[in-house]
Amino acid sequence: MVTQGFSDNNRQFEAAVARGDAAGCAAVYADGGKVMAPDTPMITGREAIQGYWQAILDMGAKGVSLRTLDLDEMGDTAVERGAATLDIQIEGGGIVQAEAKFIVVWKRQADGAWKWDTDCFNFDAPLG
Repeated sequence: MVTQGFSDNNRQFEAAVARGDAAGCAAVYADGGKVMAPDTPMITGREAIQGYWQAILDMGAKGVSLRTLDLDEMGDTAVERGAATLDIQIEGGGIVQAEAKFIVVWKRQADGAWKWDTDCFNFDAPLG
């Protein structure tokens, strides 16, 4: 069962994508967070992560839905395995959906909040 803190963080990320807010996307990550995205070197740190998500938003990402499949909590670390649907606006104004899977390693912060420490994802089929 997903605890409220994890779910709230995921909903915060979804809302940030929907409003086109790259800083909001980056806010769910720990200060030294990492993104391991398809076809790109590892991205480290909130500023670089914000830049990555800005590029994704600029390419047409308009929404995302995150679904937790399972979550294992081990002290100050948790591992979430899940699925996502990304809404992408294409030329001409239509929306296509891309299905993805992800693993997020969460770390409890000094203030007790949970943040994404490592976000690794890939798509179920090539984009485009």
